[in-house]
Amino acid sequence: MPDYQLSPGLICQLRDIGGAVHNTVGIFYIVICLVLPWTADAGAYFIGSAMGKHKLCPNISPKKSVEGAVGGVIISVLCTAATCLIFQYWIFSSGVKIHYFAVILMSLAGAGLSILGDLSFSLVKRGCHIKDFGNVLPGHGGLLDRFDSVIFVVPMIYFVTTMYPVVTI
Repeated sequence: MPDYQLSPGLICQLRDIGGAVHNTVGIFYIVICLVLPWTADAGAYFIGSAMGKHKLCPNISPKKSVEGAVGGVIISVLCTAATCLIFQYWIFSSGVKIHYFAVILMSLAGAGLSILGDLSFSLVKRGCHIKDFGNVLPGHGGLLDRFDSVIFVVPMIYFVTTMYPVVTI
């Protein structure tokens, strides 16, 4: 299966986890697939802008810093945990349990993959001599620039959640 089809197909698979009775479990996994990388990106940007001194990969993406990457991982773990708490106490029924230790491990791995996805697509852009993948989202690059990190995170979340259910009913 081509890489560009892998993540969208797996998002559809994640949606169906929990079945018709507990469809909020699938929605939870989709929300995590978006919250985790987007907060890692935002956290890396803000922490890196404020405190970044050491370049992460200057030949690929000169503005990314080690401090930003670490900050992005921390922010992502915190925001993913907060999302879990929101689902646990306001959206899921009382019989649904989230395994927070697994969520934290998944968040750490996902934040790292998010950074890897961002850097990988930056490398592609460098090779094509373009700054952004489009202009659909002014100030944010193209649509692919918003989803470059998500593309790497979705397969990991899918495989982790099918091998070890992070949410149990």
